Amino acid sequence: MNFVLNERNTPQLNDFDMTNSAASVPAVTSAWMIYVPVICALIASSVTIIGIVLNSYFARKHKKEEQAYTIKKEIFLGFAEYISNSMMLLQAVADPDSEVHSVLSKYREQAGVIGKMYVVAEPNLLLEARSLVTELETYGSELVAIRRGMDKISLKVANLKESHTETSKALDNLNEHRLSLFRSGTILAESVQSAHQWECDFIMKRLDDLTDMLYKAEVEAYHFALSLFEMGATASQQVEEKTFIVLRLIKEELKIPHQAFTYEEAVKTQHKKRTESAKKLVQIRKESTAKS
Repeated sequence: MNFVLNERNTPQLNDFDMTNSAASVPAVTSAWMIYVPVICALIASSVTIIGIVLNSYFARKHKKEEQAYTIKKEIFLGFAEYISNSMMLLQAVADPDSEVHSVLSKYREQAGVIGKMYVVAEPNLLLEARSLVTELETYGSELVAIRRGMDKISLKVANLKESHTETSKALDNLNEHRLSLFRSGTILAESVQSAHQWECDFIMKRLDDLTDMLYKAEVEAYHFALSLFEMGATASQQVEEKTFIVLRLIKEELKIPHQAFTYEEAVKTQHKKRTESAKKLVQIRKESTAKS
């Protein structure tokens, strides 16, 4: 009897355990259904936040790079304008008929541009830029010194010409007065005639002296003009060679494509022709001056 009861009770106990196990399965599934979406949402949110942070970081970095590029470009363009104005100054100073004051004032306004290059330029570009500025300043000082000497002697020539013209007119007036007295039959006293003759001789001597001084001053002015011409040609050649190097480095830093070789060869060819023509002209002027 006990054996039968035990057999009957055993299935009942097993059914109870199976019921508890079956009830626990939906509970676990419900927990996963709650937590998995939350975890996925957290991961998605984290990825989104990280993406926003990275995007913001790279956007700020790109903006800073653009600002730095813009500043560098403005400084480089300012330096290129400074080079252009400096070369204009050299050409203006070398031209005896040009007015240099306006170019000098514009040149002084941009004289501090090399200081900005120290902030943004790479060392190799900075060295070449400094070398170019030194070349410009050296040749500019030499040309200005020659030009001042030439302007001074040119002013002397102008004054001598004016004095020569006035003296020549005075001599003509004196001769005309003596001729009018002779035609009228007026007989002057011997003392008056001596005075007239002395005045005439004095004016003629003064005119001869002015003619001699004027000739020497014109020769000196001519030599100043030749020196200025030769120095201008030399300065132009030396400065252009260094300018090519600087502009090439600037384009490389700004990542601007260029065909330096073609442009430089064309400019060198043109400069060579100008130099040869200038040398021929200088030689002709020297021979003309020597013959005079």
